Amino acid sequence: MIFWKRVKQAINDLWYPRSVTVGKPVETQELANRIARESTVSPADTHAVLRALPNIMADFMKESRAVHFEGVG
Repeated sequence: MIFWKRVKQAINDLWYPRSVTVGKPVETQELANRIARESTVSPADTHAVLRALPNIMADFMKESRAVHFEGVG
């Protein structure tokens, strides 16, 4: 479930929603384990791909390319 709180901006005196997180952040290893359970890929392979992803995306963006990660943005 997504939680929101109202925050008043000092600049324009208007209220805007801000998302609120619950609990501790999900770490890379937990993501890898969950993806591995739902696929045929091992947790180690999944973890390696997730660790490489930010660097690869950054390389494309350094080339002034947009990155569309399906389902994420």
